[in-house]
Amino acid sequence: MRYWLICLITLISLKLAAQSDYRPGYIITTTSDTIRGSILYKERSSQFALCTFRNGSNESTTYSPQQLAGYGIDNEGHFKSLTYTIDNTVAKNFAEILVYGNATLLLANSHFFLETNEHEIFRLREIVEERIVDGKTYLRTKPEFKGILNLKFSDCNTATARVMKSALNEKSLINVFNHYNACTGGVKNISQKPWSRTQIGLAVNATGASTTDLTQTYNHIEPNQFSSTRFVAPGITLILQFPRSSERLFFESGVFYIQEKFYSSKQTTSNTVDVAGLTSNYLQVPIGIGYYLNNSKQLPFFIEGGGNLNLKTTASSYRTRETTINDNVTVIHLTDYVQTQTFFPTIFIGAGIRPRITEKINMTIRSKYSFGLPTIRHEQSVYQHTITAQVGIHYLFSK
Repeated sequence: MRYWLICLITLISLKLAAQSDYRPGYIITTTSDTIRGSILYKERSSQFALCTFRNGSNESTTYSPQQLAGYGIDNEGHFKSLTYTIDNTVAKNFAEILVYGNATLLLANSHFFLETNEHEIFRLREIVEERIVDGKTYLRTKPEFKGILNLKFSDCNTATARVMKSALNEKSLINVFNHYNACTGGVKNISQKPWSRTQIGLAVNATGASTTDLTQTYNHIEPNQFSSTRFVAPGITLILQFPRSSERLFFESGVFYIQEKFYSSKQTTSNTVDVAGLTSNYLQVPIGIGYYLNNSKQLPFFIEGGGNLNLKTTASSYRTRETTINDNVTVIHLTDYVQTQTFFPTIFIGAGIRPRITEKINMTIRSKYSFGLPTIRHEQSVYQHTITAQVGIHYLFSK
């Protein structure tokens, strides 16, 4: 069954990944003409190299930064063609306009730039200097960008304090540029994407687990009976996204309480039956990363992978021998030597959908296949395979 699940996940991935995500937007030609249509959405790392535009007749054309002055996706991002020099190499890419105004903040391939009203371009960077003192090498980071910003923002009396406290990252620079533009009557941040999205919710796992043949270690156990279990696991999950970097990538973790029960009844002689049982309680902490295969707001599909950290809390087991002689049943409690793992990690892959119920509430429906060490301890290498079906409700805390 697990192999069918893997094939199904692969087929869904290929089908959905092939679908294109066009969004309303525009291109600006080299003659400054604006043409509206649809822009093929790409994750941030792919937005700087090429732009694919579709006009009203559904014809798609891919443009390089040399062919356009810029492009934009409505309510999401605006880009302009930018020529710059990095390590004596001249490059031309699309640069995202993070802030527009008297001071414009640009981002291209992880490099930040300041564009002034006079259309001067300054790269904002830190320089790592190497110094040798008494035969020892020391590295020193020099914040060159602060000197540039202090010089160019000198017409705002309160800008210097902001600049000196700033860091070379998107959020900090946007705050500094917004402050300067507000001080000089410019335009504030034009990016409308949130920094992060956090969802927290309740989830329930309906799970089936199976283990390999146990007779190698425990000859009193009937493997066909003892090798599988079914359980329902309540838990809480946390989903974290960073839309400015990626709309499709998400991180997920949580805690689930799991109780596994195993039972075996094995006839050893014509009038003797060995009975064994095991109950194991443990906490499972899944840590995974997922990727949305489509950008549907109502029914997003995703694939995922990661690991489970399983920690046993309590466990109990028993073993009895029932002997029947002349319709009289004698029950003897035997020494039980079924041992359980205290800590056993597993890995998983999965796929699912996350339909939206309201603007703040969505549902998660997924299936997982897990593989790793089993609950029961063995002398040989034995692994457990688990198929999980999960349903959960999540509440969006930020948007």
